[in-house]
Amino acid sequence: GLLQESIEAALKLDTSRRYTQQGNVPLFYADGLELPPGDDGGKRTPVYFSKADLVAEWNKQNTGSPSPEVKVLDLIDTFRGVMKGNSNGDLLQSLVFVPTAETVRVARDLKSKESVPQYKMNEMIAVGGK
Repeated sequence: GLLQESIEAALKLDTSRRYTQQGNVPLFYADGLELPPGDDGGKRTPVYFSKADLVAEWNKQNTGSPSPEVKVLDLIDTFRGVMKGNSNGDLLQSLVFVPTAETVRVARDLKSKESVPQYKMNEMIAVGGK
């Protein structure tokens, strides 16, 4: 599945083997890849759950240019950094999480059917390890 593909891509970029541990989710980004400024006019650095989605966006913005050097971050480490206000340059402050192409497709499909998913907002299910 998509998560396994992302983990395999992350292991090629980060040899620490951290992405073989349960719960570590890789996020992909590339220096120089930005989205149009937000409402506040600030820089927006996209991070992707799929390396393929990052490369597709790079190719869309940089037709004919060689592929970028893709870098990887861990989702939980990134979340902790943002919550603590760590300043990893401007990176953590300008992050925009980009959903996978499959997630966008499913959301559009649901919207077109005017189908509202049935969520149980008062219930949380924690998934633990072994």
